[in-house]
Amino acid sequence: MNRKDLRKYKRAIKKKLPYSHKKQKEILTDLFEQIEEYTENHPDCNLSDVQAQFGTPDTIVVSALSPEETVDCSKRSKRIKIWAGLAILLAAGLAFTSYLLYRINESGSNYHKFSSSELEPTYQNQGD
Repeated sequence: MNRKDLRKYKRAIKKKLPYSHKKQKEILTDLFEQIEEYTENHPDCNLSDVQAQFGTPDTIVVSALSPEETVDCSKRSKRIKIWAGLAILLAAGLAFTSYLLYRINESGSNYHKFSSSELEPTYQNQGD
């Protein structure tokens, strides 16, 4: 079996498992050892053979999670998507505001600029 495909398969499982690195290692060590043993005993196998034997990354993760953890993961995923959307909107708003301020500064059409004659005080003769 191609080692690159096997690394991608393992990485996909790790990415989908919503645990810390330490917890992932505890859960996946035995599984990865079984996969390695299977590929050593079947040197002509390919990725689809491994997936048929052990499952796709999604099915492995679902079987590793309890029903409560599955619900928590979907809620967490939804929360992450909302926060990411807000961050993108904030970044777009800041970029737009920066662009507008740049254009105002560069155009020279600032409404607060006055000519020197407009700033000179005018004195009116008050009846002496």
